Amino acid sequence: MYDGVPKEPVLVINVAHNLNNGVVKDQYWATTSGPLSDRPVAKPGVRLPDAVLTEASRGFVPPSGIREARRRLREGIVFLSGERGTGRRTMALNLLRGSRGCGAVIHRVDADLDFTAWVPEPGEVHGYLIDGLPSTLVRSASTLASLRARLLDAGAVMAVVLPEGPHIDARIAETLGTALVRCVPPSAEHVFAARLKAAVPDEEERRKTMRGLPKGFAGAVLSRDGSPQDVMDVLEAVMDTAHNTRGNRTTLIRAVLEEKADREISTLLPDWFGDHGLRCALISAAVFAGWPPDTVAEQAGRLARLTEAGPAQQEYRFPADLLRPAGVRVETVRHGHGDPPIRMVFARYHWAGAILRSAWRGPHSRALARWLQSVNETELIEPAGRALALSAAAHPQPTRLTHIRASAVSRGHAGPRVAATALRTIMAESRYADETAARLGGWASGSDERLRYVTALACGGGFRASPLKPAMNLIVRLIRSLDDDHHPHVAKAVQDALMSIFHQGDRPAVLRELRIWTESGAAEARYATAIFPRLLAKHLSWFHECAKEETEIGSVVVLIRRTLRSRRSGAALRDPMLAWRRFAVFDPGGDKAFQAVLTAAREDRHPHVRQFLTVLDRHT
Repeated sequence: MYDGVPKEPVLVINVAHNLNNGVVKDQYWATTSGPLSDRPVAKPGVRLPDAVLTEASRGFVPPSGIREARRRLREGIVFLSGERGTGRRTMALNLLRGSRGCGAVIHRVDADLDFTAWVPEPGEVHGYLIDGLPSTLVRSASTLASLRARLLDAGAVMAVVLPEGPHIDARIAETLGTALVRCVPPSAEHVFAARLKAAVPDEEERRKTMRGLPKGFAGAVLSRDGSPQDVMDVLEAVMDTAHNTRGNRTTLIRAVLEEKADREISTLLPDWFGDHGLRCALISAAVFAGWPPDTVAEQAGRLARLTEAGPAQQEYRFPADLLRPAGVRVETVRHGHGDPPIRMVFARYHWAGAILRSAWRGPHSRALARWLQSVNETELIEPAGRALALSAAAHPQPTRLTHIRASAVSRGHAGPRVAATALRTIMAESRYADETAARLGGWASGSDERLRYVTALACGGGFRASPLKPAMNLIVRLIRSLDDDHHPHVAKAVQDALMSIFHQGDRPAVLRELRIWTESGAAEARYATAIFPRLLAKHLSWFHECAKEETEIGSVVVLIRRTLRSRRSGAALRDPMLAWRRFAVFDPGGDKAFQAVLTAAREDRHPHVRQFLTVLDRHT
């Protein structure tokens, strides 16, 4: 089925292949094709080159559990478990190197040795590395205790990198006991920072290298489950664009990463699109990466039913065994924080996007769009929307948003929200952001309330909020259209969007925008004074801190004055201002700050302002 994939299993021993490491040097790995049983057996004492240990230490970020692992290593032997990419091997090399320093002599021994009879070389070797499951060693606790004693007598220690997958059953875990340590890797962001520091030691030069990239850049382009090559690809792109002073560097770097991933997928799986079952499985795994295998399989079956031709659709069977060549694996949770206990992930983060871009260029793009807009669980709307956003790259300018527009006007709860997520994603991180914002401007001013509703949803928060300036400009257009053609659900979406932007985004910048609105004399001026009391009531403590620190207080005072000038909006401001007064009284120094706000507001001699402040004083 796959060109270039060997029929027999391939054993790959790659000392540097994990997340928590740097460059993967060719001379540090070897592949042996043919049955695993025929692979050459290593000599009992094959010394690892010093370069391997040095490379493993460059940019090393200690993962969770390393202290426990050091304690177990001092007792003679430690077993490291975890999935591919969790840093087991790099952690083992750094543990062994750290046990004796830079001059440590480390040998790799084969997991197939008979450890009941094996004797370490006394005084000559400081540490031993086993890459695999040593069956004779984990046979019994007494065998393990005997080897531990022989190691200590020889002045040596041993680290065992256990294979990923269901190799460690309850009996083996009980035999290993406290010597078994699970590797939980640091985030890809931390690894990127460490690798950047190793590549560019000078702090000033690092700042120049990262110039033009936003805060949190690494987290935006890397997955927590990223592979070592993902980290190095991003670092290489950053280094290559360090002197680029034109355009958006983040957009340029994303384009470089996407192009590389597209090439890799076309080489790795040249014929994947021709197999119906594999196609549906890969697309579902790409869309719902990080979700449990049951969810991925269920959604793949739904896609298969939408795309399978013929009157009698066969029962779909999820081909999990065919996904591994594409770097898809099932793993137990590594990070926690609400992650499912078992999930399906890609070994290479950007391959998922490459698969989806290829799918959008294929003959089933319409079925793919229908599949995404009809997801049957609210939690799946965000990943479905992010996948739908990739459809924009598959079409020329006039039809760029064809699939997204179809989702926006579709019936049902999910379709419009999937479309809104797709639009937010494009506006936040795509090279088509400006073009999309311009198209949404037409939707916001148009007569189709469905498109206006989705535009409002897209302006709000979610997985990734839209940039502030385009979002606020679109909201102004929506407010003006509501003034002529009011629809309650669109009005509610606009209000929710503005509240969400203020909650999640740059609050001082939002206040400055609202202040500008009040000067326009148009519909947005009335809207600004109507929404301000709601913002003040919901975020009272934040406004109070602004008053105490005298930050953005000018915008706050102007908005208070102009809200009070409107009798309707001024009445809505009464309760939030009374609540602010009560809040300030019980905060040391807070009452003085609140009084300063009132004093500034009194400079406006408008009768509505004076009347309101007089009433407020009576409640003192």
